[in-house]
Amino acid sequence: MRIFTVLVILTILFILPLSAQEIEAQIDQVMGEFIQLDLFSGTVLVAKDGEIIYAKAFGEADKDFHVKNTLETKFNIGSIGKTFTGTSIMQLAQKGKLNVMDPVIKYLPDFPYGEKILIHHLLTHTSGTFNYFAHPDFAEKMYSIRSVSDALSLIYDQKLQFQAPGEKFLYSNSGIVILGAIIEKISGISYTEYLQKNILGPAKMHDTGIYYLEDVVENRAVGYDKRITGKFKRNLFSVPPANADGILDLINADAFLDPF
Repeated sequence: MRIFTVLVILTILFILPLSAQEIEAQIDQVMGEFIQLDLFSGTVLVAKDGEIIYAKAFGEADKDFHVKNTLETKFNIGSIGKTFTGTSIMQLAQKGKLNVMDPVIKYLPDFPYGEKILIHHLLTHTSGTFNYFAHPDFAEKMYSIRSVSDALSLIYDQKLQFQAPGEKFLYSNSGIVILGAIIEKISGISYTEYLQKNILGPAKMHDTGIYYLEDVVENRAVGYDKRITGKFKRNLFSVPPANADGILDLINADAFLDPF
């Protein structure tokens, strides 16, 4: 919600008839208030027509050691990673490797839900699959999940939340991981390799990738949860492992401005 609020404020400022200097001053004022209340930690980048007009870092990347965020700090982008999976599926569709109206079982013969769930249902969160984090064995297996296939056994073991795919929306981490398995099946390479070859590499996003908690990653920010007391606690034990449903690390937001 805090990030959403910041985005709304920045959007309003951007559409006003202000000069670049006035926009910078206004953003500095807004962000100063957020930082004073300790309600934001990260970086802000504003660009227009491919030109960066504002880029600054705020807050701390590691509160234990008071390491400040910089424009080189890597951040966990969580479920924004789902957009990479969706993009990958549509790339394969454009190449004629799949049709989004194909049943999942066409590519994953061991898929337990027959032919009623289509790729389209997974893309639109209308499949009825839910969240493998909710599986009773997830906590035990969480730190051994290091690939798409590692999560499939938990997903396949869960019941659907509704029996008629397409009848309603239900946000689904499990469904996106199934898409990751389809990507691997069709491409013949791992999900991570596919992203690097077909999205991150061409987009020149050289400092973005899938990392795990045990990986040593230069300039990586540490995540925190803020308690009702106002104190912070590291969220190391509540962050699920990286997979097709999200949790990448991202550096240098201006990488998104590089042309494909």
